[in-house]
Amino acid sequence: MNCYLNGQLDYEAAAAIFSQDVCKDKYGFNFDPLSDYLMPIDQYLFTLPTKCRDRLARLLINHGELGATLIQNQLESAYEHVHLQSGQISFQQWVAQEDFEAPAMEWAIDWMSAIDVDVAKRVIFCLEAEHDATHPELTRLAKRDDFHTISKQLTAEQRKEWVNILGQYGSTSLLTPFLKDTTRRVRNAVERMMNR
Repeated sequence: MNCYLNGQLDYEAAAAIFSQDVCKDKYGFNFDPLSDYLMPIDQYLFTLPTKCRDRLARLLINHGELGATLIQNQLESAYEHVHLQSGQISFQQWVAQEDFEAPAMEWAIDWMSAIDVDVAKRVIFCLEAEHDATHPELTRLAKRDDFHTISKQLTAEQRKEWVNILGQYGSTSLLTPFLKDTTRRVRNAVERMMNR
């Protein structure tokens, strides 16, 4: 893991090792934020130097929904930490407890794209976030040429939720690809949205 975090091992090699060994809990790797560790991994992630943080986040998020959950658990804190360090948030703003939820969500989406998180994992992150700030990203991702490849990686419930969000914008062109979905309840959701 250190070789990967320090840039001495490429992503593909690290991902193969991670999938084979760590994700199978061979080493007792624990994602539980309430665990007995001195610092849970979701907090530890954002104390790492930027390059290490980005590499670890990409690995964790691309290897299951728990990785995205780690990011969501610390989203506002991570946003504040990163932006306080860079001077983009002043100490006065931070002390005043301004609401950073929407900008934190937008930052996370941009950040995950920049660190090359799998597109389907970004869609899942946006759907699970249940926040209006994710809707522009979900709309943009629905227009991608590889839409069918992305949608195949989602559960029927996730595709249905995506339809419900896209339907709020009244664009039938965004919903049309979902008419070919293999699941009846997704097609029904599309038809309901189109007939509103």
